Amino acid sequence: MNEAREGAIRLPGDTPLGFNVVADWMYFDQVKKPESSDDIFGMLHAYVQADKWCMNMLQNAIIDRFLENWKYKVLHPAHMAWAARHVPDGTSSRRS
Repeated sequence: MNEAREGAIRLPGDTPLGFNVVADWMYFDQVKKPESSDDIFGMLHAYVQADKWCMNMLQNAIIDRFLENWKYKVLHPAHMAWAARHVPDGTSSRRS
């Protein structure tokens, strides 16, 4: 297999920023508090990946972390617009 030979797994359409959040959640059962814009985008990418991989508990953990962190702050609309554009129609995240 290419993965064994190359020592890497290719996940088309997924980003290292997002996968780091997914891996942390899988190993440590937590979503870290975002400290930077990269952390925010990592969480948004992880949310999209979790939707693709049917990881509802991770999606909930990401939303919970956003709610905790932005209880008294405003999340930039561009961040949420990015997520809305990348979550496919018909998924549980897009249902009203």
